[in-house]
Amino acid sequence: MVDRNIPKYVSEQINAPIELGYRKAEISSNGKTISGRGCARLHLGPRERVVITVEVEEYFEAVKISYSKADLMLKLEGANNSTAVISTQTRATNEKCELKLLARSGTFELCRDRRIRLKSAILHLVNFPAFVCLCENSPDFNFEDGNRLRRLGRVVLTHEEWRIEIQELPHAQEIVKQLKSAGGSGITHVAKVDRRDGKSFSISALRRVIGDLHHFLSFARGQWTSIFGPVGYDARDAIVYESWGTLLSAPWQSGYAWLDVHHGEHLAEAYTGFVTMLHAKQLREAVSSALYWYLRSNRGGDGAGIDSGLILSQAALERLSVAVLSSSGSTIPKTAGDKIRAACLELKIPIALPRHLKELQKAKRADGNLSDAINMIVGVRNELVHPKRRMVVKIAPLIVPCWQLAQWYIEMFLLKLSGYNGRYSNRLKAQWVGEVEIVPWGNERKSSRKTAK
Repeated sequence: MVDRNIPKYVSEQINAPIELGYRKAEISSNGKTISGRGCARLHLGPRERVVITVEVEEYFEAVKISYSKADLMLKLEGANNSTAVISTQTRATNEKCELKLLARSGTFELCRDRRIRLKSAILHLVNFPAFVCLCENSPDFNFEDGNRLRRLGRVVLTHEEWRIEIQELPHAQEIVKQLKSAGGSGITHVAKVDRRDGKSFSISALRRVIGDLHHFLSFARGQWTSIFGPVGYDARDAIVYESWGTLLSAPWQSGYAWLDVHHGEHLAEAYTGFVTMLHAKQLREAVSSALYWYLRSNRGGDGAGIDSGLILSQAALERLSVAVLSSSGSTIPKTAGDKIRAACLELKIPIALPRHLKELQKAKRADGNLSDAINMIVGVRNELVHPKRRMVVKIAPLIVPCWQLAQWYIEMFLLKLSGYNGRYSNRLKAQWVGEVEIVPWGNERKSSRKTAK
């Protein structure tokens, strides 16, 4: 029997503001303080943000403060410290004044003492796809919806002492359906964080876990995936910590990723190694940069086009390759292509051009310099960047398949460095949801085990 994790905040529909609560508020500037009542809302849509609307009766002082060039500070009831804010709008009547405020840091933190110890925390995932685990001993659970049972996706991630249970919300499939139609944002899943040994933990430790989870879910989805509104509970299940803020996110966009939504169990298989990789001394900076460029590229260069995405993808591959070769003590070649090729050989990632990429195979036959997948990626990228033409074939038909190929290589690098040996959705040839295959080096491990027998 699975216990449902109850979210504090729910999206009834996409892109609709979510009311977070009312608090007494104090606004300070230049030694002057005015008091009022603040209403916090999470605004979803193309860009997530938390807005505090404070209503005050001290009309003239409020107007003076809002238009002052001095720094504004906001202290909410339940917060130990004030937060630096920006006034985005002021509305005044004869009786009251209303100020709309944004945190300069993007986050309002509600906690009377940051030394407090937490027993568990609830997180809200934005725009994560509705997944299920179609595997033996599936961790999914049934939700009673009126007279029928509905299957909801569930997965448990672990790393060292940490345990994170992600559950699909009952309305997630409807939210995702709306997102596919109109775009924007909505809360789709709830996650519970605690320690496997039952011990308490600090707020700073929770923030580190959230940071790791943010990177992992973004990599799994292929888009920046926000985690909103951590709610911390003490040993008596009382709320002792809240944070109203958003992490780097992207509005809904259908796209490519290594995770197949019919195989959510792969999240649990990949998470431990991914977090270990994130914190590996010789890899972490390169992985962080490469992941950022990969996610930008996966949106087609974030609006700049697939061609600019390919440029970002090669930058990510080159950065990862140098880190891989440096960590193994190998000599680092001079050219980008040789660096990437050497790293692929080190990681046992194939460099042969996939046979089913017909346009690229045609270009390979016409141009002897495009001898493998790495030469193809680097050659097309260089043709885009440098003014002097080098290739004997037209590059227009090659840009999209080259971009896909480069993104596939980034996924393989990161999965290999995570120690992942399972199955994934191959963006180069998967045609339907549920179609997965084992990673290239996984086939090699399987063959070696058979030989050993």
